[in-house]
Formats: sequence, structure tokens, C-alpha cells
Amino acid sequence: MTELKQYMSALMKNVRLPSNKRVILTLFIAVIFSINASIIYAETLTYKASYGPLRLGTVTFEVNIDNHSEESLQTERATVQSNPLVFLIRFYGIYESKLLSDGRSEYFKGTEYSGGDTLITTYHFIHEDSIMVRTIREYSDSGLIESDTIKLQETTYDGIAAIHYVRSNIMNPGKSIIYSLYEDNYGPVIINVTDRVERIRLKSLDKDFNARFVEGEILFKGVAGWSGRYEAWISNDENAFFLRANVKIFLGSIKLELVSID
Repeated sequence: MTELKQYMSALMKNVRLPSNKRVILTLFIAVIFSINASIIYAETLTYKASYGPLRLGTVTFEVNIDNHSEESLQTERATVQSNPLVFLIRFYGIYESKLLSDGRSEYFKGTEYSGGDTLITTYHFIHEDSIMVRTIREYSDSGLIESDTIKLQETTYDGIAAIHYVRSNIMNPGKSIIYSLYEDNYGPVIINVTDRVERIRLKSLDKDFNARFVEGEILFKGVAGWSGRYEAWISNDENAFFLRANVKIFLGSIKLELVSID
């Protein structure tokens, strides 16, 4: 893997939710996707999401290169699975983002399965016109298709592209502002990559990491009422692994932690 990363480095030098059952688990995607990653050949990161002592679910985040288009260089994907022991939540979701060479979103697709219903949401970004075309398809007893165009006030990233942005800049401390959106809510996300580096241990991996502390604020209302201040720890190296995060939603504090790297 290290040789492959070195090779890639050298090469680079030349919605709406139809039910409350989806809210909590979809938040995990939003949280993981507010911080961003280096372009490498492939990696799979798995996280557990907890509310106090209760494990709500698992998120798997995959990164790999997509050379099918000259414009879209990278595809990143996340899969969300609810904890089968939490009987009030039955959820499975797949989210995929295609990124332009500068890290901005080109295309985003989310497919969510819950209670026998399927919700498919797609975003097509047309940056030269500062617009995004959104389509929502709900497959259930009634069926629903909606499509609209959203005017973008600033350069905007979907959640996965926002993750890519932060991870790519983890070695450059400083404050920046990017724009993101959720349903009809749209606004800035403040990201402060601090000078603070501390040693943290992840029990699931039985390993210590030097972690860069990142903090910031969501200045619009996101999934499950996610807004306000957040904090995260990202490995202070070329991998820039998202290790741990704490965010606040209407339920209180949610914790995410990395449990495996493949």
C-alpha cells in the first residue's frame, strides 16, 4: 500500500427524508463526509456510530480511482447499515460521489432502503452555471418523482466531497469556509485545522495515532438537526484517516470512531 501511494503521488505531480427512521443513520454519512481524503488507489474505512452506550450502526467508507471520464477522476462511496439489535431502526443506505480533479462535486447519488421503501436522490453539479439539478425518486406504494434546480451562491461540495476537502488539507493548519447543503438548507461550514496534535488510542484497532484536532461550526441546519459546533481527530500523516468525531444533533452528542482499515 505504501509503494502504491508513493506511485500515485509521483503520478499526480506530472431531500428530503420520508421517515424519521432514516434521520439518525443518515447523519453518520453527513458527519463522516464533513472532512476529506487524499487520492489513492483504494482504501476501506469502517466506523461505529454511538449514542452514549448504544451502538446505532456502522458506516463503511470506500475510496478508489475512477478513470472512466477525463473530468471525473475519483469515486468515493459510503455504505450505512443500522444495528440489527436496535429494533426501531431498519436502514441500509449507499451513497456515491464523483469528484472533479479539483475536489469539487460533479455527481452525487444516494440510495436508501427503509421499511420496504426506496429513496433515490441524485445531484448533478454544473459549476460553470452555479447550479445543481436535484432529482428525488421515492419507490413505495404511491411512488413519487421530483426534480428541481438549485442556484448555488458559492462553490459547493456534497458531503463526500467535503470530506475529501478537509483530509486533503490536514497538513495545512488554518481556518477555511466551504459551502454544503441538505434538502432545502444551504450554507457555510467553518473548518479549523488547528496546530494541536495529540496522541490518541483506538481500542478497536489496538493502535495509537498522532491525531490533528479539527474543530468548526455548521451554520445551517443539516440532517437530524445537525448544526452548531463539532470536533474531530484526523491522523496527522499522509493517510489523513478520520479517527474520531463528536457532533451534536437533536438527540444530543453522537460519537463516531474508526474500527477497521483495509
